[in-house]
Amino acid sequence: YSGIGGEVIVGRQTLNFGSRRLVARNVFRNSINSFTGARVHLLDYNNWQLNVFATMPVLRLPADETGLLDNRQQWDEEDDSTWFSGAFLEVFDIAWNINSELYLYHLDEGDSHDNLTRNRRYFTPGFRLYIKPTPGAIDFQAETIGQFGTVRGSTAVSDGKDLDHKAWMQHAEAGYTFDHPWTPRLAFEYDYASGDKDPKDNQDERFDTLYGARRFDFGPTGIYGAF
Repeated sequence: YSGIGGEVIVGRQTLNFGSRRLVARNVFRNSINSFTGARVHLLDYNNWQLNVFATMPVLRLPADETGLLDNRQQWDEEDDSTWFSGAFLEVFDIAWNINSELYLYHLDEGDSHDNLTRNRRYFTPGFRLYIKPTPGAIDFQAETIGQFGTVRGSTAVSDGKDLDHKAWMQHAEAGYTFDHPWTPRLAFEYDYASGDKDPKDNQDERFDTLYGARRFDFGPTGIYGAF
């Protein structure tokens, strides 16, 4: 293929980007993260691709205990008080089979009748460098994510105080895939995520994984071995 291709997706959809640490279509759940909005996807085959989107998260309903215990049937609805948007750029094989990702997400969360929130208003920039695992070769992955904005301490209606939010996360990984029929892989991983040092200092420093997969690295059946 040659030239630039593109598509526009409008309506209810799932999002699944990069390492899936921040935005993912869930694998090990019977319900998934979905969104209502628009996404523009541009790509230059084997060179780069860009996703730009603006969406409203979909609320899984019913969400109250009584409705769940009574098996009440209710259509899921998008939360029109919350917007999740961003841009995600991937560049392939920049040098020595290394691929790169650069992204920025924006979450503007508000309260609605069916969903009281902590009013998270975050900007989340990040980048990732990686080599895909291949038999008989060393691979690696490094991802750095920052996060800043404001958030409230609780979902209570009476809580109107915005806390300054500053957080970050780091992932590093190196592995080797053996050139055997069942391709075993040995890997060493390191993860760090900031936490809130002092709950009384009017600052929130706990890293928020947004709409990422709950078990992206340690899935219940995703990794089989001595972990």
